[in-house]
Amino acid sequence: MRTDLEPLTKRFSALGGPVSATWMSGTMGDARVPGPSTYWLDAIVELAPMRARDLRRDFTPKPT
Repeated sequence: MRTDLEPLTKRFSALGGPVSATWMSGTMGDARVPGPSTYWLDAIVELAPMRARDLRRDFTPKPT
């Protein structure tokens, strides 16, 4: 488990400056097999209330 924020904010700039995070990442598959890898990342991120509000506003699903 990791708690450093820089790798998350570097990849997901929309997070802004998170208050805290607990996360882990890795790859799936067999390293002995050639080809692209599947990367995964699971995180719980605490955002400042105003940033969370802005993200909910900006990314609320719209009717199609």
